[in-house]
Amino acid sequence: MQKLLFLFTAEYPYGKGETFLETEIDYLASSFEQIILVVTENVEGKEMRGILDNCQVKALDLSVSNFDKVKAIKFQFSSIYKEEKKIIEEIYSKPFTKGIRNTMLLSLFKGERVKNYISNLKNLDYSTTVFYSYWCNDAALGLALSSAANNGINAISRIHGWDVYFEASAIDYLPYRHFISKHLRGIYAISEDGVNYTKNTWKLPNDSNVKLSRLGVKKQELKSSKSPIRVVSCSNLIKLKRVDLLIEALGLITDLEIQWTHFGDGIEMHVIKSLADELPANISVELIGRVANQEVLDWYRKYSPTLFVNVSSTEGVPVSIMEAISFGIPVLATNVGGNGEIVNEKNGCLIDRNSTSEALSKKLHELLSMSEEEMDSLRNGALSMWNDHYSANTNYVEFVALLKNRDSTS
Repeated sequence: MQKLLFLFTAEYPYGKGETFLETEIDYLASSFEQIILVVTENVEGKEMRGILDNCQVKALDLSVSNFDKVKAIKFQFSSIYKEEKKIIEEIYSKPFTKGIRNTMLLSLFKGERVKNYISNLKNLDYSTTVFYSYWCNDAALGLALSSAANNGINAISRIHGWDVYFEASAIDYLPYRHFISKHLRGIYAISEDGVNYTKNTWKLPNDSNVKLSRLGVKKQELKSSKSPIRVVSCSNLIKLKRVDLLIEALGLITDLEIQWTHFGDGIEMHVIKSLADELPANISVELIGRVANQEVLDWYRKYSPTLFVNVSSTEGVPVSIMEAISFGIPVLATNVGGNGEIVNEKNGCLIDRNSTSEALSKKLHELLSMSEEEMDSLRNGALSMWNDHYSANTNYVEFVALLKNRDSTS
């Protein structure tokens, strides 16, 4: 039986990010005797959330200094670097740019830190230990490097959105996907689209170890409410989330009284505030900012939103949408990434990624003007989608079984 789990996160349990781990950790903690949460970002000044009794937190800050960047140059002579360069040019058919080169060097530098961290662990029984990177990032590369050096290591990674899609990166590339896939026991995508993308764009072999393992949320309760009309969105305020497009669309609706609430913060907050201030009087706005996940769920429970909206230009499968359908909230979302796996005509509406504000406004108006009978049908469809595909009790129990079965990649 596996007793010890090393879970590599970005900042969890610090700060307010990676909220989706708050549900998964309960299932992990009930199945492993001890969990070591290895935090890989600088979390100085961030408050730590409460953790379960059998969890410990360790810091492994992978931030790099300018001197580190100089030291990383040495990795251009490694066989892993040379093989990756060949994959980029011959398999991906991409030009070997300065941005790609620098990303490759820094990723190897950080991956070596993770490898060294693992090699320095004392009195570790690899036969009862699992290493799990929540993101397919430099921590996952470090686990792959460790596994390549010691094939007794039982290591896996999830892949979500930004760590799947090349186009979500400024350089249209994510490093060492072939190496990571080769040396980890399994890579678990949260969407079918993610699985297919690894085959078609990462160009992994047909027998690759990328498998589907959806995230999940717990069932909630929502009172049916058509009045007042409440539209809710929940995301970081960054360009790819395109909250400005939602504001433009809302501004074109003049015959409905709508209350719009957004949860989340980010570098675009000042822009979003300015645009929201220009909305007509029939659209009331509440920009709540970043709050604890439980506060979002409590708000849903208290105010019974009419519609959840996500208009991102790229996504995996947003946990925010999973949470919405667990309450029976219909969803309007862009048809990108795995959104088409969770949103359909039975629980809301998908719109094209390139839809204009006018087209989005038209769909919003259509959904918000539905009869109570039609809206109830969408609410029931949302709950059915949650029950069939995104139940935490189903998905995480299955995932934990995969984690603990070192002979399985199915």
